[in-house]
Amino acid sequence: MDYNNLRDSNNSSGYFLEQIRKGEIVRAVNLFVGGHYVVSPLNFLKIKHRDRRCVIAEFELDELDNPIRAKVRFDDNNRSGMVDLHDLDIIQSS
Repeated sequence: MDYNNLRDSNNSSGYFLEQIRKGEIVRAVNLFVGGHYVVSPLNFLKIKHRDRRCVIAEFELDELDNPIRAKVRFDDNNRSGMVDLHDLDIIQSS
């Protein structure tokens, strides 16, 4: 069973997202406004915005004030867009 565990972060004013597949954590990301991330969906068929670097501008909230998507500014062309929270990953230093 696959699911996402989203909770308020203790270290920042953002959120901590864990993606769990088959009982194991496959990705854990601390999300906050102003943070730099890369769009990297785990679903290989999802190609929109893949491998683009971005900065979170704000979170889109549902009626219970839970974040569902993030409004981001992409680094390559400075345009804004919306991405699912579970598609964001930390930028690996190379």
